[in-house]
Amino acid sequence: MWFVAFLLQDWNGKSLFLSRESWHTEPEFITDASGSLGYGGVFGKNWFSFRWKNEELNWSIAVKELYAVVVACQLWGSWWKGLRVVVRCDNQSMVAAINKGYSKDMIISDLLRVLIYYALAGNFSISAKHIPGKKNRCLDLLSRLQVITFLQENEDANKVGDKVMENPLEVCRERFGSY
Repeated sequence: MWFVAFLLQDWNGKSLFLSRESWHTEPEFITDASGSLGYGGVFGKNWFSFRWKNEELNWSIAVKELYAVVVACQLWGSWWKGLRVVVRCDNQSMVAAINKGYSKDMIISDLLRVLIYYALAGNFSISAKHIPGKKNRCLDLLSRLQVITFLQENEDANKVGDKVMENPLEVCRERFGSY
């Protein structure tokens, strides 16, 4: 029912159908979260890295991994209009939750609502694929706040922001109420 409220309140009057070109093009981005330090994401040459706030440190690693995905969609979603995008994540439970669009965990469900909200608002679709942790080195550096090492290994990288534009969980509670 919350989708109906979203669509009526925020619908921009444009189609929610993806372009034909997106059937063959799936841009990918990668995210990662550290349990105690931070989280990050890379899309092409663009990247972000943020430190966890004190109140976020108590979240499960699954929540932290999904939070990083939602922040990436917040930052880059407007670039993906009409496309099918794929997120690579080293947490298999988050890959499953994103692909199903459902979780029994309350915080994960709230974050999935915001993820779907960003996808609808940006007119893109998202799916997830697992990436083995061993192949996730550049994201390990960002989630562990080793930005200098990351930049030494990725000289042409472009930072996209110094802060999260809006807290995804606050977006969920403001738009859809608490569930």
